[in-house]
Amino acid sequence: MLLTQEYLRRLFISFNVLFIIFSIVLLALGIKQQITLNQFNVILQESKPSIYMFACISGGLGVLSACIGIFGLSTKQKLVIYVHIFALIVVILMEIGTATKVAAVDNQFTSDSLSTSIKRYEKDFKYQIQFDVLHSTFHCCGANSVRDFVNFRRYQRSYPNSCKHDTLLFPKGCISVLNEFVQKYVDVLMYLCFVFGIIQAIYIIMSIMNMTKFDESNSLHV
Repeated sequence: MLLTQEYLRRLFISFNVLFIIFSIVLLALGIKQQITLNQFNVILQESKPSIYMFACISGGLGVLSACIGIFGLSTKQKLVIYVHIFALIVVILMEIGTATKVAAVDNQFTSDSLSTSIKRYEKDFKYQIQFDVLHSTFHCCGANSVRDFVNFRRYQRSYPNSCKHDTLLFPKGCISVLNEFVQKYVDVLMYLCFVFGIIQAIYIIMSIMNMTKFDESNSLHV
């Protein structure tokens, strides 16, 4: 019996170590994409997929709840373990809810913002700088295509240097390229949230079932 108790305790601690690793990955991915998109905050008009923000919040809460769980299991404090379970339930709801929302909604977040911002390329230096960085970073040109520059007097017979690599003109518009880039990471986050949300839910069910078998000294029983 004591061997089984110790095995379960170590198993649950191992689960929480896994949750910490996952939460750090989730947090890192969310922060990395926020930093990338913040370079273009003016032309994107502060428009960013909500999953990145939720990934950061969920990742932070996930690390916290897992650390609480490890502490509670190590010290065999029943109240701390209850707090851990409650915090993990909140994390799961955020992960599953966010992933479901992203799966159900078409995430073309850049279309309106870039289409509006490109009109100010020739008039506003901030817009020009951010579009130039966007062009050179993602190898794209304009919002929809290079034809966005036809209406600009300065570029009627040429295109911005940022739209070229040597003499090669970038053929794609930045809306499609940036959406592809964003969607790739959104899909990764969505699948991670679904998979680990399910794993965490199974862990919670196992924990609750085991909590009913605590004795008065807060030792784990089966």
